[in-house]
Amino acid sequence: MNNNVHLSGEGNPTPVSVPYSTSPATLFAAAKQAGVIPTDAKIEDTLLFVADEDEPITADRLKTPGKDHLRIHCHRCRKIAVTVVFNLNKHAKAFAPGTEVRHVLKWALKEFGLTGADAQNKELRLGGTGGQVLNEDAAIGSYAHYPKCEVTAYLVDIVQVQG
Repeated sequence: MNNNVHLSGEGNPTPVSVPYSTSPATLFAAAKQAGVIPTDAKIEDTLLFVADEDEPITADRLKTPGKDHLRIHCHRCRKIAVTVVFNLNKHAKAFAPGTEVRHVLKWALKEFGLTGADAQNKELRLGGTGGQVLNEDAAIGSYAHYPKCEVTAYLVDIVQVQG
């Protein structure tokens, strides 16, 4: 078993690898020290989510991870209200902060009825075509900053750089 856990958090789409711990308090302290969560965050207000799971985890769950490594997202929001904009239309849904962006993208494609070639080469961005690309491997909560538990993303074509 790998002895590391990969932590991400509010405003931090790049996971940080820290030693595995069965204690939420130890993980919380490691997340704070690594800058994954803000220094003013309190342990009693911070939830830990395993990637792509809807409910926060408990200390009992940490004792038996059942995987080679855990990807844990630390956030003070229980849900992230995600609005996706495409061709001036919008769809919204609440996701757990640890939901990977790839799953939000898959949901958005379905909501907008995009299949086959129409669904190819699409990505989610903040602020429109020229905005920041949402990394498909990142947790959606990485793009939401407490207390604003929401993200507005734009479904756009992947820009092919010519050079």
